[in-house]
Amino acid sequence: MTVSQISVFANSRPGHMNRVLDLFEGAGVSVRGFSAADTGEYGILRFIVDKPEAAMEALKGAGCACVVSPVICLKLVDEPGELSRVMGVLAKCGINVVYSYSMISTYIVLSTSEPERAQALLADEPVELISQEDIARIVAERAAVAALLPPDFGNPATAPPEGLRRDGSTPCPFTSRKSSVPPARRFAPCNWRS
Repeated sequence: MTVSQISVFANSRPGHMNRVLDLFEGAGVSVRGFSAADTGEYGILRFIVDKPEAAMEALKGAGCACVVSPVICLKLVDEPGELSRVMGVLAKCGINVVYSYSMISTYIVLSTSEPERAQALLADEPVELISQEDIARIVAERAAVAALLPPDFGNPATAPPEGLRRDGSTPCPFTSRKSSVPPARRFAPCNWRS
């Protein structure tokens, strides 16, 4: 079981990640995890989202250089040594973790040199393999919780718990701001292939 990771190749300059995030917001895509790696002049932005097809359509429509690849997503027990234990399982079997980043809570994403073998090894461990459907379900469950909240939930007198927005999602520093300028006019298409 794998999830879809979207990689976007971009110039390493201010605003490029924000442009991608604006595209996701416009397509109704929720970012559940991300990583940004700088290779000097260029960078690789990696995302785990609830709707990878919609995200790719938005990116390609804007001329972005992007690819989808399968990665392993695990939910770890939230206790000291758990990450070390999981990495040890793969290391003992000679599987290289190419890169890793965390998602929400104790969810992590691994890109390995042998994904099928890594998944088989981890299936016998006390971790939960996460599917693309699980990621979409998490977003849907948060929306269902938000629907149960009272109408005055956004009122400062009845402010939501710290770190929680009215819709039940947690704020992202890259997408929580609102602009009066329509997304299509905030920036030129992100054609970063050159």
